[in-house]
Amino acid sequence: MPFEFKPYAMKDGKFGPTPNGHFYMPMPYHNPTAARRANKSRWILDPSQQYNVFELADTSLGDRANWMNDDESGLYGMLDSCRMVLGKDGDERLAFFPATRNEADPWHGYPVDSLEIGEDLIAFWFDQQLIDRITYIRLMRHEI
Repeated sequence: MPFEFKPYAMKDGKFGPTPNGHFYMPMPYHNPTAARRANKSRWILDPSQQYNVFELADTSLGDRANWMNDDESGLYGMLDSCRMVLGKDGDERLAFFPATRNEADPWHGYPVDSLEIGEDLIAFWFDQQLIDRITYIRLMRHEI
C-alpha cells in the first residue's frame, strides 16, 4: 500500500516537533525547484512531504528509538520498502538526515543512495517487515 502523506504546515521556517521532540528545517538547495549544484542532491518531495519522511525516521518503532545509522551519524528514511523514489538527481530511494550538533537544533535532510547505510539498520527494517527480501539483499549490496 502506498505511503499516505499527512499535510503539515511550517511554522517559523521549520516543521515539528516529532513525537521525539525534534524539528525539521528544509534546506532550499535540496528542494525540487533548486538549481542543480555539485554535491547537493534534490528531493522530488515538497517540504511537507520531506517532513513526513523525517518524522517516520525519527519515530520509535520496535526496539529502536529511531532509524539511526549504525555509526550514529544520522537517521535514514525510506518509504514503501524503498520503492518510492525520493530524489531527482539519481533515482535516490533513501533519505539521510545528519545528526545535529545540539539537541535543540532543527534537523535537515536530503536524498541519498545506500553506499553508507549500516547493516544493522537494514537488518532491523527487514526484521520489522518494512522491506522485503529482495530489497534487503539490494541494500546490503549497496545497489539502491
